Amino acid sequence: MQSVVPWDAGGARLESFLPARFEAYARILHDLQDGTRWSDHATNPIGPETSFREATGREPQGSDAEPVYALSARAVAALRRVLVSATETPDRCWFCIWVGYGFWQPGSSAILVAKREPIAGNHRRRSIRRRTKRVRRPDPAVPPEVNRVRLPHREYYLFGGRLMEPTFEFGIWHQSPNIWWPDDRAWCVATELDGYSSYVGGSRACIDSVLASPDVETIGVDPTVRMDPGPFR
Repeated sequence: MQSVVPWDAGGARLESFLPARFEAYARILHDLQDGTRWSDHATNPIGPETSFREATGREPQGSDAEPVYALSARAVAALRRVLVSATETPDRCWFCIWVGYGFWQPGSSAILVAKREPIAGNHRRRSIRRRTKRVRRPDPAVPPEVNRVRLPHREYYLFGGRLMEPTFEFGIWHQSPNIWWPDDRAWCVATELDGYSSYVGGSRACIDSVLASPDVETIGVDPTVRMDPGPFR
């Protein structure tokens, strides 16, 4: 990742996670726990920086109508269908997942499958499979050769994979990557840890396709927009 800016006094902005070089950007509102959308509950207009509480007048936590902190599996699949045609390198993509998630820790039961050499037409891909075990002394849950990406205030493990294949399998819960992009950097998707929205930057045509998709709830934004505050506003 490059060309991102530090957080300012007002908190994180989109340009702190996605470079401001893309032609257009979209905000993707996460599904609620019960499968409904923000618009199903909104009593006020939803704008680029509107929080769930501001949109609905409801507390965002404590019910099945609470937004989730990640893209749902359905939303990830919908985005993949749109984004695959917006890159020339769909067989070589990169996925960042925050190092602080509980499924990395010894004692969890998550299984990670990471395609380390995603080359089109080459079926001899190496994989890392790691089942974390409960141990008496600390034991790394991720092999040390897995690279890391560091942004202001955040650190991620970096994995490679094909866009249209399920690259990660977690036995505990669904977790979409926090940041993912193709090798040609035609677009990039970002999900902050505590937010109820994800964001994508790309060409005007790419973002128009995202905004037009009936399978995700979206809003056009610019890179200076404040990131979704999750339950905090």
